[in-house]
Amino acid sequence: MPWDIPALLELGIGEVWVRRRVRIFVVATGSELIEVKTPGEVLSAIINGKVVESTASFVRNYISMYVPYAEVVGRTIVPDDQEQLGMP
Repeated sequence: MPWDIPALLELGIGEVWVRRRVRIFVVATGSELIEVKTPGEVLSAIINGKVVESTASFVRNYISMYVPYAEVVGRTIVPDDQEQLGMP
């Protein structure tokens, strides 16, 4: 992190090994899940028995804010289908 550089320099450490950030792809599973773009879509989704996906969005934002060594590269919703999930 940027604040680590002055501390390292004060200790006389001018060179360090670094690694690329961990790349994470968040997958929400559930045939009932949908992603909404407008507030009007929320009411329509609820009436039709769907659930607005929120957990994967929370996980993505949490990682972005609190896990500096990780990078969220994407997020998707996958229905409850064993074949799509790669399960036998």
